Amino acid sequence: MSSNSLSLNKPVIISNIEVSVSEYRLDPNHYNEDAHKVISHLKKAKFNSTSIGDLDEITDIIIPNRFSRNYVTDIKFGVPFLGSSTILMINLPKKQMLSKKHTKEIDELMLEPGVLIISRSGTVGVSLICGDSYSGFSASEHCIRVYASKNFRGYLHTVLSSPIGQIQLLKESHGKVVKEITEDQIKNIIIPKVSNEKIKKINKLTLDAITKYDESRKILLNADAFLINELNRIGIKPISEKNDSKSFITSSNALLRIDPHSYTPSIFQLRKDIEKVPHNLLGKIADVWGVARFKRYYTNRENGTPFFSSTDIMRVKLEASKYISSTHNLKNITQCKVEKDTLLIPCSGTYGGILGCCVKTRQKMIENPITQHAIRVKVNHSEFYGDFVAAFLNSKKFGYPLITSIRFGKDVPELDIKELKRIPIPKLSKNVQKTISDMYSKSYLLLDDANILEEIAQKELLDALEWKE
Repeated sequence: MSSNSLSLNKPVIISNIEVSVSEYRLDPNHYNEDAHKVISHLKKAKFNSTSIGDLDEITDIIIPNRFSRNYVTDIKFGVPFLGSSTILMINLPKKQMLSKKHTKEIDELMLEPGVLIISRSGTVGVSLICGDSYSGFSASEHCIRVYASKNFRGYLHTVLSSPIGQIQLLKESHGKVVKEITEDQIKNIIIPKVSNEKIKKINKLTLDAITKYDESRKILLNADAFLINELNRIGIKPISEKNDSKSFITSSNALLRIDPHSYTPSIFQLRKDIEKVPHNLLGKIADVWGVARFKRYYTNRENGTPFFSSTDIMRVKLEASKYISSTHNLKNITQCKVEKDTLLIPCSGTYGGILGCCVKTRQKMIENPITQHAIRVKVNHSEFYGDFVAAFLNSKKFGYPLITSIRFGKDVPELDIKELKRIPIPKLSKNVQKTISDMYSKSYLLLDDANILEEIAQKELLDALEWKE
């Protein structure tokens, strides 16, 4: 049995007692064989099990009310705003900012270090613990806030992220188009309590992982600040959105395409600044390629290969959300595999989301298939460090605006590989490149270390529960 292969299509006989005591309507979406096996296993086990709503270690569960979103563009008047998907990203985006003045609920929406988040709409049932890197951010009402004691929140997160927690959370979700889960349904999730010694161990492993995620993000920010300073020193100014709405006149040869959605004067100026200093085009210093689209045959863990989507590769906790058939998609799996040090850039999706964000291949991705919706970049030039190029392309002040400026398409923007190859990469000194490269590399090593700690915590939990998938 697998959390990725819920037996939703099999007929199940349910006791009428279960229906009569349930708070929910008679809806088959709330019942599946896997969920009942989980609950039955927990009830029969030698350890105690308690619903979230009855746990003494939890002090509060809060779901903010829906509200009108008033956005601003100046950080002086707003706070960065995260959704239930962007809150999971390696680089927490700051593009969307809620107005401090015109958002009455702003205090309730702010995130606090230590709060446990459960996504309740769209992306349902994903759990995370906010570390120090979330300070100063707000989050949408689609993020349930669970306040648990420090000596238990790591354990609670591990249970919710495990197959036992995920099966229960998915069982409770409802809605045909957009899945949702309510506060009362969250309170009904059963949490097994293993020995105090084991809880303490699992809790520490998870909290140590959260610390490493924070350290990784801090190093990425420091690398970006160092990059900005070095580029500014040679006359390359960070991107500015000021005055981009003004009219301009330029040579027709400077335009890659006549498309008002993908051209701004500030981008034009950034290109000019880079072209004044030693530089090279991305396509001249790296192999840049994509993978042809193909039909995916989804299956379960036992019969498939982990398949990482463009959303999966952006998250701090790296997990494949789906599995594709190891037989029907064998040829495609081989084509989609990536090697170490490959850079990945999602080439379709919403502007302001994952489109155009650059990430480095992590340990778990190597020799596993990555979605065809991510462009591959492999630096092969002796004068450029691969991780330096990654840091530049990842920078919200330089690479990211250059990449997203070449997007085309109104409803679902996409990136053109040919135009991506034309992005200029500044050639800084080897010492500067190495400094930035080392910082970037260390950040990703911390991400892998954190993922390993979470996996160890999961194994400790499932072994203690005598759980067999």
